[in-house]
Amino acid sequence: MAPSPESSRIPRHLVGYLFLAGLFLSALVACNLLVYKFFEWTLVFPDWIPGLGGSSLAFFGLSVGILPYPLTFLATDLMSEIYGKARANLCVLIGFFVSLFVLGYVELGAATKAIRVHGWYLPSEVERAPSLRVVSDGKTLFQTRIAHPKQQDPVPQWNQAFAQTPQKTLHAAWVDLWRDDLLAKTGKKRIRIDNLGFPRGSELVLDPFQEASLPTTLTEIELPASPVSDDLFKLVFGGTFRAILASMIAYLIAQWFDIQLFHFWKRLTKGKHLWLRNNGSTILSQLVDTSLVVTVLFLGTQNQPLIPGMIIDGWKFKALVALVDTPFFYLGVWAFKRFRLAPPWSEYAVSS
Repeated sequence: MAPSPESSRIPRHLVGYLFLAGLFLSALVACNLLVYKFFEWTLVFPDWIPGLGGSSLAFFGLSVGILPYPLTFLATDLMSEIYGKARANLCVLIGFFVSLFVLGYVELGAATKAIRVHGWYLPSEVERAPSLRVVSDGKTLFQTRIAHPKQQDPVPQWNQAFAQTPQKTLHAAWVDLWRDDLLAKTGKKRIRIDNLGFPRGSELVLDPFQEASLPTTLTEIELPASPVSDDLFKLVFGGTFRAILASMIAYLIAQWFDIQLFHFWKRLTKGKHLWLRNNGSTILSQLVDTSLVVTVLFLGTQNQPLIPGMIIDGWKFKALVALVDTPFFYLGVWAFKRFRLAPPWSEYAVSS
């Protein structure tokens, strides 16, 4: 009886292809999501390099999204070398739909509204007040007292008292999670009490110690209930639509160009000189990619005058990385042959 599909072993060459496809797709998604943070980097050449020792090469206005992008070209070059042009093109096409999928969910996330609740931040002077009351329209709706407030952390004491009420309509917590939001409002860390059921606009009254003369009535305010607010989400991902649009346009053209060039160099050299087809295709196609991405991203924006410089610096960086990844290309080819991951039709297939 033939074994069921579930019990059959996964072919080694399929494992290799899925690994390269996973590397390619994860790097592609990371590029799209990280594109709007920029950094500068200066490469200082060691003294032992002839002609370059002690000199430096500066890169300005590099996008963080540029860091994982060379991996996409390394992955498609390995696919082209080991699995052939058709399967490399298939992965590029899948990447296009993955980008659309990510874009759709980012837009869906932007359309949702972050949770907001109402409550109070307690001033430090009254955090250990022995009595707490919730007042609405001049009527006390809830009151609790805490014994020995100076001797223990007040938060668990407050919550223990709140839990004794049937509705459990208040909750106290130190605001470590909301520190940035809190610092913007008060300049200090505070205890936060959430209003989970009392009428909107209620006041919190804290009866101070007898020796203190302090304001005790706190007006209810809106508090964050999601670590990421709507404004913060839009600030981080607001340009994602344009970023992915630019990426998809450049990606389809540059990756297609890369695969065609790779096989052109392979035919021209009759399968020899791995380094030539790896670098000869990647460096030229990344010039196309960088030019298209930067132009689509920043044409018509305040950064438009910086486009030429960003293209040059971005391409220089990618070209440098392409040269650096040449040993990894050789290592990848060796690994596929050594661990018998190449498909039967590949020149690197090892017979059993």
